[in-house]
Amino acid sequence: MAERAILDLELEKVIFVPTGAPWMKANTNITPGLHRINMLRLALSDNPLFEVSTLETNRFGPSYTIDTLELIRKEYGDQTRMYFLMGSDALYRFADWKKPREVLDLSYLVVFTRAVTENIANILLHPVFEKRKDKIIEKNSVNIAISSSAIRDMIRNNSPLEGKVPDKVVEYIIEERLYTDE
Repeated sequence: MAERAILDLELEKVIFVPTGAPWMKANTNITPGLHRINMLRLALSDNPLFEVSTLETNRFGPSYTIDTLELIRKEYGDQTRMYFLMGSDALYRFADWKKPREVLDLSYLVVFTRAVTENIANILLHPVFEKRKDKIIEKNSVNIAISSSAIRDMIRNNSPLEGKVPDKVVEYIIEERLYTDE
């Protein structure tokens, strides 16, 4: 998704911001931020246009996209055009986010659909998108046929991950015994 966004939108870089304490998953067990940061750094190390930020993992309390975008805006200035990359699954709950209209004021949403047949037009009928549809950029990502939860399930079931996860990340997961429920 990020490589496609760089090419299609002519981006200078993509900043990956793993969530700290996701408010929508408050009662679930998520992988500690340090591990998520380390795995991202390993996965992205070969691309100089990718940067990993600890903005959210270093913050206490729930993580909200609007707060992170405001911090990035302060760092990069008002003249910087920001794009927020997301899968279409996140768009389904976007109206429930903290200050969704303000998120759209600060950034364009680049929404990647997982299937050619998927259509986000019905979601965009929600009032939160009224007068802001120009801030939504839809991209088809048929090459992404697997979710992070499916990858975690594959690890738990000792299924092969070749071609789905970079080898360096698989080694880290095994070394740190992540997603094994042990």
